[in-house]
Amino acid sequence: MAFFDDPDDQKADQVDAFIGEFSPFHETYGYYAQGVSVSTAVLPDGWRDRLVLVESENTQPGRGYALDPHD
Repeated sequence: MAFFDDPDDQKADQVDAFIGEFSPFHETYGYYAQGVSVSTAVLPDGWRDRLVLVESENTQPGRGYALDPHD
C-alpha cells in the first residue's frame, strides 16, 4: 500500500505497524498489507494517468487507486 502524500514514509510505516505482517490484523484475518513508497515499483511512463479508481458506498469516505493491468 503506497500513499501519494507520504514523502517521509510515515504512513507506509503505520501500515506495517497496524495491518502488516505478524500484526494482530494479520493473525485475525490471515492476510496483511505492506506499506511501501510510491517509488518502490518501477512502472512505465504514464502509469498515473491509467490508475483505476476503487471506491463504493462501503468505502466512504475512503477510496483507493489500483494499477491498470497493463502496468
